[in-house]
Amino acid sequence: MKTAKQKNTKIVVQAPAPKAPVAVRAPKPAVETKAAPAPAPAVKKTVPAVAISTEQIATRAYLIWEQHDRPQGNEQANWLEAEKQLQQELKPSAA
Repeated sequence: MKTAKQKNTKIVVQAPAPKAPVAVRAPKPAVETKAAPAPAPAVKKTVPAVAISTEQIATRAYLIWEQHDRPQGNEQANWLEAEKQLQQELKPSAA
């Protein structure tokens, strides 16, 4: 029998190419739950605001001042009272 000479050969083994990342899904819950519907926002009925002019307030404040015999130093109180009266007059009456 003949003996064969073995050659020194290198065997190169390549690692397999990396796999693309796989998306992982969360497991489904055993019981499906539905979120409760959000409550409807409270609807607030408002009456459109009617602007009261400073001229209207000044006129009413002057009348209040005259009704109180023209006292000195009550300008601010007369103005606020005039505003209050005009706002109440513009408020819709409850049916």
